[in-house]
Amino acid sequence: MNIFIADETNNEPSEQVKFFIYGGIIVDSTNVRNIVSDVRNLRNELRISDNEKLKFNIRSCPTNLSRTEHTEAKSRILDIAATNNVRVIINCVLHAIARNNSKNELVEMTSATAFRRFNDYCSETHTPGFVMADQWPVDNGFGFLESCINGGISYRGGTTARLPWIHAFSQVSDNSTPLMSVADIVLGSFRWCINNQDKTDVNTALMPRIAGLMWYSGATNNRSILNRGLNFSPREVLVEKYKDQYTELYEHILHFANSL
Repeated sequence: MNIFIADETNNEPSEQVKFFIYGGIIVDSTNVRNIVSDVRNLRNELRISDNEKLKFNIRSCPTNLSRTEHTEAKSRILDIAATNNVRVIINCVLHAIARNNSKNELVEMTSATAFRRFNDYCSETHTPGFVMADQWPVDNGFGFLESCINGGISYRGGTTARLPWIHAFSQVSDNSTPLMSVADIVLGSFRWCINNQDKTDVNTALMPRIAGLMWYSGATNNRSILNRGLNFSPREVLVEKYKDQYTELYEHILHFANSL
């Protein structure tokens, strides 16, 4: 079974924060034991207490870790993801385009695309899927997930996309499984890179590791990640200045995906 551990980030727009992000990691169920064991061993090695979270944000740094140790721990989590063939699906939408949408609409719109891509991944791998979403950040999370599993994704105009390869949806808390640490750190790393594209040294070191996890087709040195591991909402952008921002971000990520 494929397991999609999903979450949202970049919730509030600012001069630096241009894109809202919903996405997550795909884990083959045969690798769950190894990932969980590796994360637990890392926590034990670093003496992180059971009730503390291991996440990307420095504000969530475990109390006994220095900033340098926390950075190293996050790097080792990314190593665990790569070693265990984790794949990533991310959907981005410009806050400027979504400014007239409610928070509910924004989360549902971006997560729907991510879920649909996960269904495509499951179809391509001929493996059923299970979605574990972090606690829904807005109202009616259970209702929305129930509609996804029972009726599919509904779009304006009356069209519906069914998700036949996804067999279950659930909501989980962010410290309920070590898998959530991996998802948070992968998404947090991606968020940091796209919010700080001018930080060339860190992007050069970090973005290839995230882009390298994205679901792709083609050769490893000529990856096609668009509408697979990397997605944008809406699919059609009419305003040129917004279209340019999507193109710039896509080219930034693709450069690192093909530099591996």
